[in-house]
Amino acid sequence: MYGSQRSPFLTALLNPGNLAMLAVSAAAGLCAAWWLFPLGLLCWLVMFLIIYRDPALTLNNIVETRETLSQRFQPRFERIEKAQISLFNSLTSAKPGVRQALQPAQSAINKLVDQTYGICQSMSGLDNHLSITRSNHDPQPELDQTNQRIAATSDAALKQELQATAQSLEAQVANLQSISSLLDRFEAQLTGLSSTLDGVLTDIARLQTMEPQSIRAELNRHPSTWARPGGSRLDLDGKPGGNECTQAVFEKGSERNRRRNCLSAGFMEDCLYWQR
Repeated sequence: MYGSQRSPFLTALLNPGNLAMLAVSAAAGLCAAWWLFPLGLLCWLVMFLIIYRDPALTLNNIVETRETLSQRFQPRFERIEKAQISLFNSLTSAKPGVRQALQPAQSAINKLVDQTYGICQSMSGLDNHLSITRSNHDPQPELDQTNQRIAATSDAALKQELQATAQSLEAQVANLQSISSLLDRFEAQLTGLSSTLDGVLTDIARLQTMEPQSIRAELNRHPSTWARPGGSRLDLDGKPGGNECTQAVFEKGSERNRRRNCLSAGFMEDCLYWQR
Protein backbone atom coordinates (compact mmCIF):
# COMPACT_ATOMS: atom_id res chain seq x y z
CA MET A 1 0.00 0.00 0.00
CA TYR A 2 1.22 3.47 -0.88
CA GLY A 3 1.57 6.22 1.69
CA SER A 4 0.80 9.21 -0.58
CA GLN A 5 -2.49 11.06 -0.26
CA ARG A 6 -2.49 12.13 -3.91
CA SER A 7 -5.14 10.85 -6.24
CA PRO A 8 -4.12 8.03 -8.62
CA PHE A 9 -4.16 10.54 -11.50
CA LEU A 10 -1.72 12.94 -9.83
CA THR A 11 0.47 10.11 -8.57
CA ALA A 12 0.82 8.72 -12.09
CA LEU A 13 1.25 12.18 -13.63
CA LEU A 14 3.97 13.30 -11.20
CA ASN A 15 5.81 9.99 -11.05
CA PRO A 16 9.55 10.72 -11.54
CA GLY A 17 9.93 7.96 -14.12
CA ASN A 18 7.00 9.26 -16.14
CA LEU A 19 8.29 12.85 -15.99
CA ALA A 20 11.71 11.66 -17.11
CA MET A 21 10.20 9.75 -20.04
CA LEU A 22 8.23 12.84 -21.07
CA ALA A 23 11.36 15.02 -20.92
CA VAL A 24 13.46 12.51 -22.87
CA SER A 25 10.73 12.21 -25.53
CA ALA A 26 10.61 15.98 -25.99
CA ALA A 27 14.40 16.27 -26.13
CA ALA A 28 14.68 13.39 -28.61
CA GLY A 29 12.00 14.92 -30.83
CA LEU A 30 13.74 18.30 -30.87
CA CYS A 31 17.36 17.18 -31.11
CA ALA A 32 17.21 13.92 -33.09
CA ALA A 33 14.15 12.92 -35.14
CA TRP A 34 10.63 14.36 -34.83
CA TRP A 35 9.02 10.91 -34.84
CA LEU A 36 10.79 10.04 -31.58
CA PHE A 37 8.51 12.44 -29.71
CA PRO A 38 5.17 10.69 -30.52
CA LEU A 39 6.88 7.33 -29.94
CA GLY A 40 8.11 8.49 -26.54
CA LEU A 41 4.71 9.99 -25.80
CA LEU A 42 3.14 6.60 -26.46
CA CYS A 43 5.59 4.95 -24.05
CA TRP A 44 4.81 7.65 -21.47
CA LEU A 45 1.09 6.97 -21.84
CA VAL A 46 1.61 3.26 -21.23
CA MET A 47 3.67 3.99 -18.12
CA PHE A 48 1.04 6.47 -16.93
CA LEU A 49 -1.80 3.95 -17.30
CA ILE A 50 0.14 1.21 -15.52
CA ILE A 51 0.52 3.39 -12.43
CA TYR A 52 -2.91 5.01 -12.68
CA ARG A 53 -4.68 1.63 -12.80
CA ASP A 54 -2.56 0.04 -10.07
CA PRO A 55 -5.08 -1.75 -7.76
CA ALA A 56 -2.99 -1.03 -4.63
CA LEU A 57 -2.90 2.68 -5.44
CA THR A 58 -6.66 2.72 -6.10
CA LEU A 59 -7.52 0.97 -2.84
CA ASN A 60 -5.11 3.17 -0.89
CA ASN A 61 -6.72 6.30 -2.32
CA ILE A 62 -10.22 5.04 -1.42
CA VAL A 63 -9.17 4.31 2.16
CA GLU A 64 -7.43 7.66 2.62
CA THR A 65 -10.29 9.72 1.19
CA ARG A 66 -12.91 8.19 3.50
CA GLU A 67 -14.06 10.71 6.07
CA THR A 68 -13.93 9.93 9.77
CA LEU A 69 -17.17 8.50 11.13
CA SER A 70 -18.70 9.16 14.53
CA GLN A 71 -16.83 7.75 17.53
CA ARG A 72 -19.52 5.14 17.89
CA PHE A 73 -19.02 3.58 14.45
CA GLN A 74 -15.41 4.45 13.49
CA PRO A 75 -13.68 1.62 15.44
CA ARG A 76 -16.10 -0.99 14.09
CA PHE A 77 -15.76 0.19 10.51
CA GLU A 78 -11.96 0.26 10.82
CA ARG A 79 -12.11 -3.44 11.67
CA ILE A 80 -14.13 -4.06 8.49
CA GLU A 81 -11.72 -1.90 6.50
CA LYS A 82 -8.74 -3.84 7.83
CA ALA A 83 -10.37 -7.06 6.63
CA GLN A 84 -10.65 -5.55 3.14
CA ILE A 85 -6.96 -4.53 3.16
CA SER A 86 -5.86 -7.91 4.56
CA LEU A 87 -7.71 -9.70 1.78
CA PHE A 88 -6.09 -7.48 -0.85
CA ASN A 89 -2.60 -8.09 0.55
CA SER A 90 -3.26 -11.81 0.81
CA LEU A 91 -4.41 -12.12 -2.80
CA THR A 92 -1.59 -9.89 -4.06
CA SER A 93 0.94 -12.48 -2.89
CA ALA A 94 -1.11 -15.41 -4.23
CA LYS A 95 -0.53 -17.18 -7.53
CA PRO A 96 -2.18 -15.50 -10.56
CA GLY A 97 -4.54 -18.42 -11.11
CA VAL A 98 -5.64 -18.44 -7.48
CA ARG A 99 -6.05 -14.66 -7.49
CA GLN A 100 -8.25 -14.81 -10.57
CA ALA A 101 -10.37 -17.63 -9.16
CA LEU A 102 -11.00 -15.65 -5.97
CA GLN A 103 -11.75 -12.40 -7.79
CA PRO A 104 -15.55 -12.76 -7.32
CA ALA A 105 -15.14 -12.98 -3.55
CA GLN A 106 -12.80 -9.97 -3.49
CA SER A 107 -15.18 -7.91 -5.63
CA ALA A 108 -18.08 -8.83 -3.36
CA ILE A 109 -16.19 -7.76 -0.24
CA ASN A 110 -15.05 -4.49 -1.83
CA LYS A 111 -18.62 -3.68 -2.81
CA LEU A 112 -19.88 -4.65 0.63
CA VAL A 113 -17.34 -2.41 2.40
CA ASP A 114 -18.24 0.54 0.15
CA GLN A 115 -21.95 0.08 0.87
CA THR A 116 -21.26 -0.26 4.59
CA TYR A 117 -19.24 2.95 4.63
CA GLY A 118 -22.01 4.87 2.87
CA ILE A 119 -24.57 3.75 5.44
CA CYS A 120 -22.14 4.42 8.30
CA GLN A 121 -21.85 8.00 7.05
CA SER A 122 -25.62 8.43 7.20
CA MET A 123 -25.81 6.79 10.59
CA SER A 124 -22.96 8.96 11.87
CA GLY A 125 -24.98 12.05 10.98
CA LEU A 126 -27.96 10.59 12.83
CA ASP A 127 -25.78 9.73 15.83
CA ASN A 128 -24.31 13.24 15.94
CA HIS A 129 -27.79 14.74 15.69
CA LEU A 130 -28.97 12.62 18.61
CA SER A 131 -25.99 13.58 20.77
CA ILE A 132 -26.35 17.30 20.04
CA THR A 133 -30.11 17.24 20.63
CA ARG A 134 -29.75 15.50 23.97
CA SER A 135 -26.94 17.78 25.12
CA ASN A 136 -28.76 20.98 24.12
CA HIS A 137 -32.29 20.05 25.12
CA ASP A 138 -33.29 16.71 26.57
CA PRO A 139 -37.11 16.70 26.58
CA GLN A 140 -37.43 13.95 29.22
CA PRO A 141 -36.78 16.14 32.32
CA GLU A 142 -39.10 18.81 30.98
CA LEU A 143 -41.77 16.19 30.35
CA ASP A 144 -41.47 14.94 33.93
CA GLN A 145 -41.84 18.48 35.28
CA THR A 146 -44.85 19.12 33.04
CA ASN A 147 -46.57 15.95 34.25
CA GLN A 148 -45.96 16.99 37.84
CA ARG A 149 -47.53 20.39 37.17
CA ILE A 150 -50.53 18.73 35.53
CA ALA A 151 -51.05 16.56 38.60
CA ALA A 152 -50.70 19.52 40.97
CA THR A 153 -52.89 22.13 39.22
CA SER A 154 -56.65 22.49 39.56
CA ASP A 155 -56.99 25.17 36.89
CA ALA A 156 -58.79 23.59 33.92
CA ALA A 157 -57.41 26.04 31.35
CA LEU A 158 -53.86 25.69 32.62
CA LYS A 159 -54.18 21.91 32.72
CA GLN A 160 -55.31 21.86 29.09
CA GLU A 161 -52.30 23.94 28.03
CA LEU A 162 -49.94 21.71 30.02
CA GLN A 163 -51.43 18.56 28.53
CA ALA A 164 -50.86 19.91 25.02
CA THR A 165 -47.25 20.66 25.99
CA ALA A 166 -46.86 17.18 27.45
CA GLN A 167 -48.12 15.58 24.25
CA SER A 168 -45.56 17.51 22.22
CA LEU A 169 -42.76 16.52 24.60
CA GLU A 170 -43.88 12.87 24.56
CA ALA A 171 -43.62 12.90 20.77
CA GLN A 172 -40.07 14.29 21.00
CA VAL A 173 -39.07 11.68 23.58
CA ALA A 174 -40.54 8.86 21.48
CA ASN A 175 -38.73 10.12 18.38
CA LEU A 176 -35.38 10.28 20.19
CA GLN A 177 -35.93 6.81 21.62
CA SER A 178 -36.70 5.40 18.17
CA ILE A 179 -33.51 6.96 16.77
CA SER A 180 -31.49 5.58 19.69
CA SER A 181 -32.96 2.12 19.15
CA LEU A 182 -32.18 2.29 15.44
CA LEU A 183 -28.55 3.24 16.14
CA ASP A 184 -28.19 0.44 18.70
CA ARG A 185 -29.44 -2.13 16.20
CA PHE A 186 -27.18 -0.86 13.45
CA GLU A 187 -24.19 -0.91 15.80
CA ALA A 188 -24.92 -4.53 16.69
CA GLN A 189 -25.24 -5.49 13.01
CA LEU A 190 -22.00 -3.67 12.19
CA THR A 191 -20.21 -5.69 14.87
CA GLY A 192 -21.73 -8.89 13.46
CA LEU A 193 -20.60 -7.99 9.97
CA SER A 194 -16.99 -7.49 11.08
CA SER A 195 -17.05 -10.92 12.73
CA THR A 196 -18.49 -12.43 9.55
CA LEU A 197 -15.71 -10.92 7.45
CA ASP A 198 -13.10 -12.37 9.81
CA GLY A 199 -14.57 -15.78 9.09
CA VAL A 200 -14.61 -15.09 5.35
CA LEU A 201 -10.90 -14.24 5.45
CA THR A 202 -10.25 -17.58 7.12
CA ASP A 203 -12.15 -19.34 4.35
CA ILE A 204 -10.22 -17.47 1.67
CA ALA A 205 -6.94 -18.47 3.32
CA ARG A 206 -8.13 -22.07 3.16
CA LEU A 207 -9.13 -21.75 -0.49
CA GLN A 208 -5.74 -20.32 -1.43
CA THR A 209 -4.18 -23.71 -0.65
CA MET A 210 -6.31 -25.30 -3.40
CA GLU A 211 -5.91 -25.36 -7.16
CA PRO A 212 -7.80 -22.74 -9.19
CA GLN A 213 -10.16 -25.37 -10.61
CA SER A 214 -11.03 -26.56 -7.12
CA ILE A 215 -11.60 -22.99 -5.95
CA ARG A 216 -14.02 -22.32 -8.80
CA ALA A 217 -15.81 -25.59 -8.09
CA GLU A 218 -16.13 -24.58 -4.43
CA LEU A 219 -17.61 -21.21 -5.33
CA ASN A 220 -19.84 -22.62 -8.07
CA ARG A 221 -21.57 -24.92 -5.61
CA HIS A 222 -23.42 -21.78 -4.48
CA PRO A 223 -23.98 -19.55 -7.55
CA SER A 224 -25.37 -16.57 -5.63
CA THR A 225 -23.95 -17.06 -2.15
CA TRP A 226 -20.81 -18.41 -0.63
CA ALA A 227 -21.75 -20.49 2.41
CA ARG A 228 -19.42 -20.76 5.35
CA PRO A 229 -19.30 -23.77 7.70
CA GLY A 230 -20.41 -21.55 10.59
CA GLY A 231 -23.71 -20.81 8.91
CA SER A 232 -23.24 -17.20 7.83
CA ARG A 233 -23.02 -16.33 4.16
CA LEU A 234 -21.61 -13.66 1.90
CA ASP A 235 -23.57 -12.86 -1.25
CA LEU A 236 -21.32 -12.47 -4.28
CA ASP A 237 -23.45 -9.48 -5.31
CA GLY A 238 -22.20 -7.67 -2.24
CA LYS A 239 -25.05 -8.34 0.20
CA PRO A 240 -24.44 -9.99 3.55
CA GLY A 241 -26.53 -12.95 4.57
CA GLY A 242 -27.01 -15.19 7.56
CA ASN A 243 -28.18 -14.41 11.05
CA GLU A 244 -25.50 -11.85 11.89
CA CYS A 245 -26.33 -9.38 9.13
CA THR A 246 -30.07 -9.65 8.58
CA GLN A 247 -32.28 -6.70 9.42
CA ALA A 248 -35.31 -7.34 11.63
CA VAL A 249 -38.79 -6.68 10.29
CA PHE A 250 -39.67 -3.01 10.07
CA GLU A 251 -43.34 -2.63 10.86
CA LYS A 252 -45.75 0.29 11.08
CA GLY A 253 -49.32 -0.94 11.66
CA SER A 254 -50.84 -2.63 8.62
CA GLU A 255 -49.12 -0.27 6.15
CA ARG A 256 -45.78 -2.07 6.05
CA ASN A 257 -44.36 -5.40 7.09
CA ARG A 258 -41.42 -6.36 4.99
CA ARG A 259 -37.94 -7.74 5.54
CA ARG A 260 -34.88 -5.99 4.17
CA ASN A 261 -31.20 -6.53 4.47
CA CYS A 262 -29.56 -4.06 6.87
CA LEU A 263 -27.03 -3.05 4.21
CA SER A 264 -29.36 -2.93 1.20
CA ALA A 265 -29.86 0.20 -0.85
CA GLY A 266 -33.26 0.82 0.75
CA PHE A 267 -32.08 0.55 4.34
CA MET A 268 -32.12 4.28 5.12
CA GLU A 269 -35.53 4.73 3.49
CA ASP A 270 -37.00 1.99 5.67
CA CYS A 271 -35.30 3.28 8.79
CA LEU A 272 -36.50 6.84 8.31
CA TYR A 273 -40.02 5.60 7.62
CA TRP A 274 -39.90 3.39 10.71
CA GLN A 275 -38.84 6.18 13.05
CA ARG A 276 -41.60 8.57 11.97
